[in-house]
Amino acid sequence: MQDTGKRCLSSAASTRKENTRKAQNASELKDSNRLTRLRKTKDVARRVVQDNAVRLSLTAVTPTGR
Repeated sequence: MQDTGKRCLSSAASTRKENTRKAQNASELKDSNRLTRLRKTKDVARRVVQDNAVRLSLTAVTPTGR
């Protein structure tokens, strides 16, 4: 009888550990996804700025602005 109680406690502890590990993995994945999204946003913003700079330099060169 006592052995069964120990197994129950051991099982509960391992379940808690497993749930904690899963939650930590999910949190790390969410952080990773957030960083990826930020990186992509930065890349897009950088491209837009570069495109605008090129357009401005072209409009400065051509008198018609085309």
